[in-house]
Amino acid sequence: MRIGSPGRIDAETAERIRGDLRDFARLGGFTLRPRSTPWYGAALRTAEQARQAADLASRLHSHLLPLLAYRVDQACGEVGLRTPGGYLERAARLRLFEGVAETMRRLSPRVFEAAPTRLAEATSEPALLRAFRQNRPGGQRVSRAEGSGGRRAAWGDWFGRWQASWENRFGGWRRAAREGAPLGLWERRALRKQARAFWLGANRPERADLRGALAEAAAQLAEWESLRVSPPDGGSWRPGPAPTGPLPAGGRPMAGRSGSQGVRGRPPWPPSELGDLLRLEAGCEARLDSLRAYVRVPDDPEQVLAALCADRDTAWRLPSLYELGMRLDSLGLGALLDDLVRKEADADLAVAAFDHAWYSAILDHLGTGRSA
Repeated sequence: MRIGSPGRIDAETAERIRGDLRDFARLGGFTLRPRSTPWYGAALRTAEQARQAADLASRLHSHLLPLLAYRVDQACGEVGLRTPGGYLERAARLRLFEGVAETMRRLSPRVFEAAPTRLAEATSEPALLRAFRQNRPGGQRVSRAEGSGGRRAAWGDWFGRWQASWENRFGGWRRAAREGAPLGLWERRALRKQARAFWLGANRPERADLRGALAEAAAQLAEWESLRVSPPDGGSWRPGPAPTGPLPAGGRPMAGRSGSQGVRGRPPWPPSELGDLLRLEAGCEARLDSLRAYVRVPDDPEQVLAALCADRDTAWRLPSLYELGMRLDSLGLGALLDDLVRKEADADLAVAAFDHAWYSAILDHLGTGRSA
C-alpha cells in the first residue's frame, strides 16, 4: 500500500494521522459490519442527527408502537376479531376498520346482513346483455348491391360470434351454479331495488358506484368473517348502535338484535375510537418515515427498532467516524482506510500500516528524484 502524495504529510500531520487512526479504531470503525449493528450505513453526519435518530427509535420502540398495539388489540376485542400478531397485521386491521367505516358512509350498515356479494352481482350487467353488446354488428352497413343475401351473411356472422361468446359465458355460469345458483331475472330486479335502497346518498347512484361499494362491502365481510372469534365465556360482545336502513331480504332483523341495541361483532362495525386509532397510526408512520431518512427500517419495524435501541452507542459514534474518515480521505488515505477495514485492523496495526505506507512513499519519491 502506497500513499500517492507523501509531500502533503509532514511530521506534525503524520502524528495527527496516527491519532486519528487510533480514534477510528477505538470507535470501532475498522470492525463495523452490516451484521454487527442495525445502524450500519446510517446517514448520521452530525451529533444532532444521531440524537434525533436515536430518540425516534427509542420513542417508537418504547412508547408509540406498544401503545398502538394495545389500542388495536382493545379495538379488536371490542368488535370480536382475532388479535393481530404484529405491526403489519395491526395496520391491516385498521385498513379493514377504515374500509367498513367508509362503506357505512355510503351504504346502510344493514348491507352486511343482506349478502352483499349477491347484491353486487345483481347490479352488474347480465352476461347475456353484455355478450349482445360486445358482439352485435354495431354500425355495420350492407350496401344495396349486396342485397338481402349480404345482410343475412352479416347477421349470420354476428350470430356466430354471439353464440360462441355466450357458450363461453354459459360455461362460467355452470361453474357458478355449482357454488350458488345464478340470479334469475325477477330475483335480479328485486336485489337491484334492495341495493339501491341501501344507498345513503341523496341522488340515485350510478350503477358502477353502487356495484363498487357493494363489492367492497362483500370483501370486507369476507375478511371480517375470517377474523371473527367467539365471545369469551359464552357471553356477548359490547353492544353497539343498531344499523339503520332497509331490512335484508325477508323483512326481519338479524337474529340476536332487539330494539335499538345490537351485538357488536355480528355484522362488521368499526370500533368506537377509530378516529383516535387512525391518528395514532399516522403519528407512528410519520416518525417511522423520519427515522428512515437516517437508517433502513423495514415495513415490519418492531425487531429492527428493538435492535436500534439496544445499540444506541453506535449511533453516537457514527458522526465522529464520519468526520475522521473524511479528514483521512482528504489526505489521500482513502485506499489505506479501505484496506484496514477489510482486515478489521486494530489501532496498532492501523498505525503500523500508515507508517509503512508513508515511509515507502517517501523512499519511492526520493528514488525517483535521484534517477531524474
